[in-house]
Amino acid sequence: RRRGFAEIVRGDLTRWVNAAYLSTGQPLTSAAGISYAPCPDGSSTEYRLTPGAVRLYRAVCNAFPALTTYGGWAARGEHASGKAIDFMTNGDAALGQAIADWARAHASELDLYDVLWEQHI
Repeated sequence: RRRGFAEIVRGDLTRWVNAAYLSTGQPLTSAAGISYAPCPDGSSTEYRLTPGAVRLYRAVCNAFPALTTYGGWAARGEHASGKAIDFMTNGDAALGQAIADWARAHASELDLYDVLWEQHI
């Protein structure tokens, strides 16, 4: 840092930028507007989930605040690896479809392998 500027090095490139534009932490929102902020319920849903599953959980709970029940780690199937999470819609098929569509639309950014909805992958 010098005179209000900071040197940024990325790969072989070096650039000086206004230091006021730099953040001390990572953003809680992605470029596509997906929020990875901790979920307001403060639940134990994140227990034993992989970092990717935690990001998905946070993204969905922030995008769909009507959801209140989640299924995280369990000693069965993909859940045992910490890579799977269930979003309980309590019979609201429209909400479930909206979540599935949203997840597919953001699959690349969320690094999703698959989306299961109504017994279909």
